[in-house]
Amino acid sequence: MRYTRSVMKKLIALTFMAVLFIASCKEDDIGDIMSVYNLTNKEMPTYTHKTVDMTGTTKTGGTVNGYYKGKDLRKATLEFFFDTGRTYSEFYFDDGELVMMVQQKFHYNRPYYYDEDRARANNDTEWYDDSKSEKMMTRCYFKDGDMIKWVDDNKLNRLPDTKEFANQQKQVIADAESIKKMLNEAQ
Repeated sequence: MRYTRSVMKKLIALTFMAVLFIASCKEDDIGDIMSVYNLTNKEMPTYTHKTVDMTGTTKTGGTVNGYYKGKDLRKATLEFFFDTGRTYSEFYFDDGELVMMVQQKFHYNRPYYYDEDRARANNDTEWYDDSKSEKMMTRCYFKDGDMIKWVDDNKLNRLPDTKEFANQQKQVIADAESIKKMLNEAQ
């Protein structure tokens, strides 16, 4: 089938408009999610709080915190500590559904217990210094149980039609469900 030049231009224009429409819908969704994020953090002082101690989960432990507006879990945080770093994750919920996850990973320049005295005893000129920690951040946005956007440690938007995207979605949802379960089972 042969297309005239004007028909091809119209098809290209329609395709471009469809892509822009889809992108703008996602950005509208991100705006809604950021509103939940901002409101949740603004209202946090009014929320009830529950903590679960994760001692024994890693060598140096961790905690899970839940923040509730009434009986509605609005935010959960998960923090794990390791000899050479820590991970801090925040999960945001709206009407019981996961809408956002923000994760910060810190990789220490030396183990946290490697102080100046230990370094000098080992003829080392560098010891633990939190200001030298490498920080990486990941953000994932969800709508209706699906991840709609993933910004990775390199601040790159990851493509949704990849195996990595699907694996990330599955892992974040599993983590959120696990945290909700831990908080529900806590006294």
